[in-house]
Amino acid sequence: MTNTRNAFRLNRSKKQKIETDKLWIAIQSLELTPEQKRFFENRFWDQYKWFSRKANQNQKRGNKLGIGVLIANTFVTSFAALNIGITGAIKFINISTFTLSICSTIATQVHKRYNFDQIGDEYRVTSEKMKSMFWILIANQASIPENEYLDFVTKVEGIIQGDIERFIVAQTKQNEEQFKNQDQGQQPTNRNF
Repeated sequence: MTNTRNAFRLNRSKKQKIETDKLWIAIQSLELTPEQKRFFENRFWDQYKWFSRKANQNQKRGNKLGIGVLIANTFVTSFAALNIGITGAIKFINISTFTLSICSTIATQVHKRYNFDQIGDEYRVTSEKMKSMFWILIANQASIPENEYLDFVTKVEGIIQGDIERFIVAQTKQNEEQFKNQDQGQQPTNRNF
C-alpha cells in the first residue's frame, strides 16, 4: 500500500514537473521582444510557479490536518467506548482520550481557521487559469502580436492583483477580529468603590 501511494505521488510530481517543463520550453521557443521575454520569464513564470507551489503546500497542509483530525477522533471515540476493568489500563485510556481530544480540537480549529484546502484550491485554479491563458495565447503562432500580448499582460496582472486584494481583505478581517476580541476581553468594569 505504501509503495503504491509513493509511486502515485512520484508519478504525480513527475507529471507536474513535465507539464512545468513544457510550459518553460514553450516560453523559450517563442519569438519574443526583449520586453515580452522579460515579462514571460520573470513576471508570468515566477507567479505561475508561486501559485502552483502555494497550491501544493496548502493542499498538503489541509490533507495532513484532515487526516490528523480523523485519526484523533477515531481513537478518542474508540477509547471512550472501551470499558476495561484494569486500573492501569483505565488510567492510560483516560489520559490518552484527554490528550487526543485536545489534539483533535486544536487540529479541527486550525483546519477551520486557516482553510488550507480552500486556499490550495484557489491557488490551483489560479495557476491553471494562468497556464490555460498562456496556451490559448500561443496557440498556432510562433510570435505574439502586440495587442494580444498587451491583453494577456493585463489579464495576468489582473489575476495577480486579485490575489493581492484577497490577501489584504483576509488580513484586514483577521486584524479586525483580533481588535474586537481584545476589546471584548478588556472591557472596563464600571464598579464604584
